[in-house]
Amino acid sequence: MRRRTLSHTLQLLIALTILSTASIIGFIAGTQLNSSVNRGSERILSSTCSEIGQTIENQLQQTEQAAQTLADYITHSIPSPNLLQDPKFYEGLRKNLDEMISLTVTATPEITGCAIYFDPDVLPGNAACGIVQKRSPSSAQFFPVILKNINDMRDNEDWRDIISVQMPLWQAPHVDNTNNQQIVLSYLVPVFAGKILAGYVAIDTDYEELDRMLADIKVYDTGYAILADMNGAVIHHPSMKSGTVLYDDNPELARRLLKEKPNRMGVTGPVSAKVYGVDKLLVSTTLSNGLALILAAPKGEIFQRRDTMAFLVILTVVITTLFFLIITAMIASRLLQPLEALQQAAARIAVGDFDVHLAASGGAEIATLTRSIQQMAERLHGYVNYLEAQTYRDVLTGAGAPRAYEREVTYRKEMIAHGEPFSVVFFDVNHLKQINDNLGHDAGDTYLQAAADLIRSCFPNSELFRTGGDEFVLFPDGVDLKDRYQILDQLDAAMVKLAGEEDPINRVSISYGIADLELGKDTTYEMLLARAEKAMYAMKKRLHITR
Repeated sequence: MRRRTLSHTLQLLIALTILSTASIIGFIAGTQLNSSVNRGSERILSSTCSEIGQTIENQLQQTEQAAQTLADYITHSIPSPNLLQDPKFYEGLRKNLDEMISLTVTATPEITGCAIYFDPDVLPGNAACGIVQKRSPSSAQFFPVILKNINDMRDNEDWRDIISVQMPLWQAPHVDNTNNQQIVLSYLVPVFAGKILAGYVAIDTDYEELDRMLADIKVYDTGYAILADMNGAVIHHPSMKSGTVLYDDNPELARRLLKEKPNRMGVTGPVSAKVYGVDKLLVSTTLSNGLALILAAPKGEIFQRRDTMAFLVILTVVITTLFFLIITAMIASRLLQPLEALQQAAARIAVGDFDVHLAASGGAEIATLTRSIQQMAERLHGYVNYLEAQTYRDVLTGAGAPRAYEREVTYRKEMIAHGEPFSVVFFDVNHLKQINDNLGHDAGDTYLQAAADLIRSCFPNSELFRTGGDEFVLFPDGVDLKDRYQILDQLDAAMVKLAGEEDPINRVSISYGIADLELGKDTTYEMLLARAEKAMYAMKKRLHITR
């Protein structure tokens, strides 16, 4: 009887021990799970807000870069404010700006219009002070717009804003009365001539496209995106009218959401709030145009996975400790496998290997993290490729940079090794030093650009490389190779015509030498280049040019 009771007691003790141990493990696991899911949900909401905000920010930055490029171009084009009083200079500037607007903004589809305004006080009398181009709804091209009272700058609200701050600024969404009542966001950049505020550049972006993008954003199942100003007034909301103040019955919430210090992802929150009777979490990030992007998602949807998993943990503890341990081991294994894949991918990215392909497996948090790392790798890869491409292009003239030239030389050496004929033309821009000394380096840069453009216009099918300050090398290809000598005659004729120009910058003069590969004689590329360079110096001697 005693043994039987002792056995029962021992069995009960073991059962209680196992149950107590399992309960403690279940309690700890449930607590940690709750904390982990809470943190993961906050990270998902914050990272989603940051990612969407960055997408919008990238569009805004394209607009800012386009406007700043135009403003910088105008500033460099007006070395002295007195030049604007010269009608000929101003008319030429307007013509260049018309072309520059198309070159700068056509490639950015979000841009719907571009305008450049000058203060009438710095212009010749009765000169039109505005240049306005709008994107055609039926094509990607821009067309000029004729506005009434375009010279009435002092009644221009944008001009008053620029005068008051004298720095770039974004305007709130507004109706563009010159473009089919389209709602736009405008970015304004002041233009200075010397230290004088001479005017400003205004670029409009399509707010309706941004509004549609915001309307398509879904956070969890029924969460949504909001766009508001820093005072909490609604600009975009799926159910509130524009201008409505967010949470006007809870100013403390609005202050925390819009004005507290953001985290490392640039996101404020999460903040709990009851919106139309539903408990929600809200996060926000401030955009460069001063607006706030807010994401709101119901807590029930955010924590649904947490509640479901907590119930399963409790159920497994009640049914059997062994089953609990097995399930726990399976869950741990399932969680660790994608994390190990993420760790390996992160290690590859760290050493510059961006060719990673990750399947979005695991829970919602891990799947989101996996997609984020995949996107990060793709963006880093694209950015690295962009930087590498920049090293192959000379910024001033648009010709191939020395690194691109080295790559081309390697290819030409292989052609020599295989006995494939080609030609090389060595160019040296004449009078560049005199232009720099007498007119300044800005004029010298313009002169050098004109020389490169002239060469490219004569050899449209060939790549031009800049190998030194005033030296270029070109390998005629295709039709250019066949007609190389006739083309050089055309280049001579063009320079003879330009010699009659009044402005020294327009009197482009180039010495050149051409050498054709002679198989068996030119055993190295350097020998061929030396013959072309020798021919170039011979031409300089004939023209009595020392530099």
